[in-house]
Amino acid sequence: TAPPPWTSWSSAGSTGSASISGGGGRGGGCSCGGTVSIDGSTINGNSAGSSSYFDGGPGGGIYAGGSLTLINSTISGNTSGSSSAPGRYPGNGGGLQISSPAILRYSTIYGNSTGTGSSGSRGGGVFSEGNHYITIGATILAGNSAPGGSAPDCYSDGTVVSEDYNLVGDPTSCTFEAPTSHSYLGVPGYSLPALASNGGRTQTHALTAGNQA
Repeated sequence: TAPPPWTSWSSAGSTGSASISGGGGRGGGCSCGGTVSIDGSTINGNSAGSSSYFDGGPGGGIYAGGSLTLINSTISGNTSGSSSAPGRYPGNGGGLQISSPAILRYSTIYGNSTGTGSSGSRGGGVFSEGNHYITIGATILAGNSAPGGSAPDCYSDGTVVSEDYNLVGDPTSCTFEAPTSHSYLGVPGYSLPALASNGGRTQTHALTAGNQA
C-alpha cells in the first residue's frame, strides 16, 4: 500500500534505528517521503544504519525525501550511519538530511553527530542536498558535530532563507540570506543543558540565564 502523501506528527517522541541488509538504511527516526509536517515533537536517540560494505545511512534523526515543515520541535542526540568499509563514508546529516524544500521554525537541532568511517561526512546537524531552499526562523542549530568531516552544524547546496532570530554555531557551509540582523551566526562552543521535562509534553533543552537564544 502506498503511503499517504501527507504525514503529520504532533507531540510525539521518536527513538529508533534504520537498517538495510548490506548497506546503511536512512532515517533512523523517520525515513519520510511525501509532504511531512512535524509539530511539537522531540526526535531523540535515533541512528541511521551502518554498513561494512557501503556508505553509512544518512539522516540519523530524519531523512526527508519530500517537503518538510518542522515547527516547535527538537532534534537531538541522533547519529547518521557509520561505515567500516575501506574508502567509504559515514552518512551525512546526523540530525536531519533534507532532499526537498524545507521549513524549520521555532525548533532546536542540537547534540547530533555524523557517524564514523575512513573518511568524514558533512552536516552533523542538518545536511541539505540539491539546490533546494531551506527556510529557517527562530531556530537553534548548534552544538552538533561531524567527526573527521566538515560543517558540524549546517551544510546546504542551496540557499538558506532566513526569517531571522536564529542561532547557528558554525554557519560556514550555509549561506543565509537577509534578514539576519537579529541572528547569531557563528557561536563556537555553544552548549545547552541535557534534555529534560521542562513543562511541555515532550522533553526539551532548557535555555539558561545569559543564553544568546
